[in-house]
Amino acid sequence: MYLAATFAYTQLPAQLLPLLFLIFDGPLFVLVSLRNNFHPLSFAIEGYLIDGIDIWLSILILAITSPLPTKNQRIASVFFMLVAIGVTTSVFWPYIQAELWGQPRAVWLLAGLVEATVAQYTIFNRAESSQDDDSMGYIIVFVMLWVAAMIVGMVLNDANVPL
Repeated sequence: MYLAATFAYTQLPAQLLPLLFLIFDGPLFVLVSLRNNFHPLSFAIEGYLIDGIDIWLSILILAITSPLPTKNQRIASVFFMLVAIGVTTSVFWPYIQAELWGQPRAVWLLAGLVEATVAQYTIFNRAESSQDDDSMGYIIVFVMLWVAAMIVGMVLNDANVPL
């Protein structure tokens, strides 16, 4: 979902350093939070929490503040982003409670979420698309890959495959 939104709706920075910062800002905050106890699965989950939720939040804020959407588009965008945030949070809530609740490293993850949301909102707020109408095909492919990854994850979890 992150790749689909980034590819279809953003004009990425032309300079290398801002582009690298936009791509790696979330994972850097996760690395800082996991500095003493790195685990690949924790890195993936916490990276998704930052980079997934920041997309939903930035689109939500943009839908509320931008003059571009019509009333119905605004209502639909706000509704879908609230659902996406709710689903993401509810899916990862057991992990949040078990691994992050009351831990000092959660502060780094919250800081990463705030920073990434501001960065994504700034990029999305440019009101220009980097691609033409043919980008819908890429979005469909990315969504299908995301669903496939979720299914593989559930199968591996049910099979008790150690990661």
